[in-house]
Amino acid sequence: MKVVTCEIAWHNKEPVYSLDFQHSSDGRFHRLATAGVDTTVRLWQVDTGADGKAAVDFLSNLARHTKAVNVVRFSPSGELLASGGDDAAIFLWKLNESKEPEQAPVFQEEEDAQLNKESWSVVKTLRGHIE
Repeated sequence: MKVVTCEIAWHNKEPVYSLDFQHSSDGRFHRLATAGVDTTVRLWQVDTGADGKAAVDFLSNLARHTKAVNVVRFSPSGELLASGGDDAAIFLWKLNESKEPEQAPVFQEEEDAQLNKESWSVVKTLRGHIE
């Protein structure tokens, strides 16, 4: 068995706390959601090339949390994405297929500024108790 260990520096080189895959219905690609210390949820498209290796492309940056994001999960239907963080908030996100993605670059601090290719909106916010 051959194993390849991935090194991920996608969240400003901060720890990634959670990830989840959403499989496309036709099996062509997989959407990957990642979350971590940098307070953002990032979405990626993961394709498998003819050589069997994975290729990862940035899709979108979801920035509503004010503290570290501990968990991201797609709903069983794949229609919604939930993110929960240290700010005692859970956001339910939905892809806006009719809305154009924002054209302002994300990752301003990083060398490679990227544009969002998808537009996601919060459809529900759940706030918890802060002790």
